[in-house]
This record gives sequence, C-alpha cells and structure tokens, in this order.
Amino acid sequence: MLSSRLVVFSMLFVMLGVANALPTENDAAYKPSYKPPTVDGLAPAPGASDPSPEGHPYRHSPPVHSPTKTTVTPTAASPTLAAPTCTQPTLSANEASWSNRTFIEANLPNPLTPTPIFWSGTVGTQSVVSIAERCSTTVSGATVGMMMCTNGRFTMPNTTTPAANALWNFASEVFANHTSGRAYTVLGTTVNPNGTWRQIELPALKRNTRVTSVIQLDRTTCGNECYWWCPNPARDCAGIRACPEP
Repeated sequence: MLSSRLVVFSMLFVMLGVANALPTENDAAYKPSYKPPTVDGLAPAPGASDPSPEGHPYRHSPPVHSPTKTTVTPTAASPTLAAPTCTQPTLSANEASWSNRTFIEANLPNPLTPTPIFWSGTVGTQSVVSIAERCSTTVSGATVGMMMCTNGRFTMPNTTTPAANALWNFASEVFANHTSGRAYTVLGTTVNPNGTWRQIELPALKRNTRVTSVIQLDRTTCGNECYWWCPNPARDCAGIRACPEP
C-alpha cells in the first residue's frame, strides 16, 4: 500500500516539474515558431524561414526610393551647348528683296563683333571658306556666314543664281561697311578679279573711315601675311608687308 502511494506521489511530482518548465506567452524567452508570410499567394523567397531582415520575403521586392532632384550639367554634346542650327533659304527672284536685306543688316551689328574675316577664291578646286573659318579661332573673328548663322540662324546661299549673288553682294557690302578697326581676309591661289572681294568688299573697306587695316592671313598658319589697306602702317601694320597689287 505504501509503495503504491509512493509511485503516485512520484508521478505527480514529475508532472508538476514539467509544467513549470514550459514557457508561457509572458515569458521573455518564449519565441513562437517563425512562419514567413506569402506575398500575393506566392511561396516565400529562398531563405525566408530566417526571421532576420535579410531573410524576409519582402527583401526581394524592388526598393522604394523617394524622388530626388537631379541637376544635369550641360556638356558639349547637350542641346544647351550645341552649335546653332541655321536654315538655308530656297532662293527665288524675290529673295533679294528689301525684307531679306533688312534682316541681314539687322543681324550684322554695327560695329561688327567679333572681328570680321573676309574670304575669296580657291586653292585648287576647294573654296577657302573652310580655311577662313579655321583661322577665326586664331584671330577671334568670324566670317559673314558664321555671323549670320550665330545671330540670325540663317545660312547664306551656296548657289550661283542671280538672286543668290545679289544677296551675297549685299551682305558682303554691309559686312565691310560695319567694320571698325582691323579686318582680316583669306584669299585663295585663284581669285576672281570680277568677284565680290575685288569689286565690292575691298573698295567698301577702303571707303570706310573707321577701318584701320585689312590684313591677309596665311592659309597655313593663320598668321599675318600682308596688308591690303593700312593708312597708317607705322601705327597699325608694323612688321607687316604690303600685299602685292594684282
């Protein structure tokens, strides 16, 4: 009888000990088993059984960023600093009208800025206009075409129709009349004696009392080669020889 009571007592003692060992929800050491949630019915991503943030299933979703303002610095390739776009007109007999002439005159400032560069003739079969444009960086100047493109977004015509010639002659004379101080010219090995340079530009430059010198540039170096007009050589053309008369 006594032994039976001891067995029952021992069993009660063991059961009480196990009950005290179980964690409760109020026990700080208690952690329920982690069951990662599914996202829109999808299975958790690999590693989602790990309750750490790195193992959280939502870490595979695209991150959400607050919008930020980006400042773009213009470069040489951006539209902000792109070279001006100029339009070459389709000329008719009416294109040499005073409306076009007024537009040209308004876009060739008086006095001209930067320094004007005239050009005429060819080397072989190539016009010297590209040489004049290259030399513009050396002397801080611009041809009439460059200036019209920059100021008026207008490309001078490259045709030889009567209307185109009339427009060129007018623009060239305005270019010469608006010159003040020094002017430059680039001439080819062949220059038309009846062309714009000989018949319009140089005579207009000589008549312009504000012009101090007309210097021909070397086609290779863009340096001063000789002068076509210089009323006061000692002051304005020192060290530069006179160009031989044609």
